[in-house]
Amino acid sequence: MLAIILDLAVLVPFLLTKSQSDPFTLVITALVALAIVLAQWLAVRHHQHQ
Repeated sequence: MLAIILDLAVLVPFLLTKSQSDPFTLVITALVALAIVLAQWLAVRHHQHQ
């Protein structure tokens, strides 16, 4: 869970900064961030069931 929070703490400011200068990078970064958060959430969920 801590990894998800740390990822968001890094990615959100980056997204806000880049949104003003390069919208394409914003879209790609948002998709990558979503994939990372989902993968970590699934890993944590799977680990808790074992």
